[in-house]
Order: sequence, then structure tokens, then C-alpha cells
Amino acid sequence: MILLSKYVSRWDFILRRCAGRSVLHLGCIGITEGATDEKVTSMMAERVLHAKLRRICRDIVGVDYDKATVQALVQRGFTEIICGDVQQLEELPLAQTFDVIESLR
Repeated sequence: MILLSKYVSRWDFILRRCAGRSVLHLGCIGITEGATDEKVTSMMAERVLHAKLRRICRDIVGVDYDKATVQALVQRGFTEIICGDVQQLEELPLAQTFDVIESLR
């Protein structure tokens, strides 16, 4: 168990735990409401956790059910993101193992 004696940023904590590791990021788009353009803009501007994780992880696969946004992000170079239901992972093409499985929910 990790005891925290002071404020710790949730993102900073996650980023430290994931650095250099293989990560499966569930619900990787992060923004559940809003238009596809808004979600893509947020990811491109690194206002979404996944954008920061992909820069520091050894390997990362993001999963999200928002098909339109996943397609738009893949077209912009986020080829590690796949569309799928995180509650049905056995149906997704996930052949590798992961050191960390991350979900903010």
C-alpha cells in the first residue's frame, strides 16, 4: 500500500508509474462529452492524459469506444489507439501483455 503524506497530482502519479512501461490505457480519449473536433484538438494539444502517456511509455495501446474520434486520431498519427468496448477486451486484437492497465474511472 502506498501512503501519501501530501497532495499528489493524479496525472503526475500515473505518469511516474507508467514511464518506460508497457501500458493498456482504457477509455484513452478521456472526454466523454463534446464533439469529435474538440476531442481531437484536446489530444493534439496534450490536454488529455493519453497524449502525455504515449510520449513516456515503452509501449502503449489505447482503447476507446468513440469510433469517430478514434478514426480521426488514427489519421493524425495516434495509431496505437483502437476502437472497442473496454468491458469486452477479449474481443479486441490485444496479443501482447502489459505492465500497467490504466483507467481513470
